[in-house]
This record gives sequence, C-alpha cells and structure tokens, in this order.
Amino acid sequence: MKKKFLYCSVFATVIFSVLILLEEIIKSNFCGPRDITCWESYNLLMVILLLSPALLISSLISLKVSDTTFSAWKKITQYFIPAYLIIIILMPWSVGDEIAGFTKGMLGLVLCVGYTLFSCAYLLLKKK
Repeated sequence: MKKKFLYCSVFATVIFSVLILLEEIIKSNFCGPRDITCWESYNLLMVILLLSPALLISSLISLKVSDTTFSAWKKITQYFIPAYLIIIILMPWSVGDEIAGFTKGMLGLVLCVGYTLFSCAYLLLKKK
C-alpha cells in the first residue's frame, strides 16, 4: 500500500510539473486570450494539484515507518484531502482588499505547507 500511495503521488506531481511548464501554451492555445472561465478552471486545477508535492514528500517519508504508523497517517490524509478540496473549491478567488486579502492560491499554499509540516512531524515522531 505504501508503494501505491507513492506511485500515485509521483504521478500527480509529474502532472502538476508538466502543467506548470506548459501553462502559457495551454492558456493561449486552449483557453484563448479572453476566456476567463477557462483560465479560472486551469488555475483551480493547479491549486488542487498543489497538494501533490506535499503528498509526495510525506509518502517518501512514510516508506521508512511501520505499517501501523502508515495506517494512522493514511487515515489523517484521507480526511485532509476532501477537506482541502472543499475549502479550495468553495473559497472565492479573492477575499479582502489587495494588500491584506487572501487568494485561493495563497490559502492552498498555506494548507499544503501546514499539511507537509504536520505529516513529516507525525511520521518522524511516530516512526516505530
């Protein structure tokens, strides 16, 4: 199960990386210069896939822990991923003014960094 989780996170991270590299090509060729809805859909997909590097880092660490620790971490992750998706999908693109406001991307980044730090600490402290 650990390796399946690792393979899935590697696959998602590769897709995320390719989409970052091809962003301008995708937006200009598929979305066009004025299709804001298409751009927002692409940006939403990128914010969702922002979680994949966090999962990759955590799954690499999980290879070295016991099966019981992995199972407990997997349970936490199974609750975090739907919560992350719901929060990101329901949040508006921008909240507040330009200086002190939050954007969907910023919230996604904060949640991913928080998840990565929590997961790494959990897996390393419960290594038995």
